Amino acid sequence: MPLNSSPVTTNLESLRIKQQASFGKMHVHVGFYGGLIPGNLEDLPALIDHGILGIK
Repeated sequence: MPLNSSPVTTNLESLRIKQQASFGKMHVHVGFYGGLIPGNLEDLPALIDHGILGIK
């Protein structure tokens, strides 16, 4: 879930942190969801461009 984890996935920086943490450690395909919160609407296009599976 994008909002009940650390870091919350509400911008590109937090998505990259999660992607880097999982890189090289998984043996399956991994994907992340972005979180929609007040004030981050402008961050959503970058999250989408970098492969989030959806927005919650």
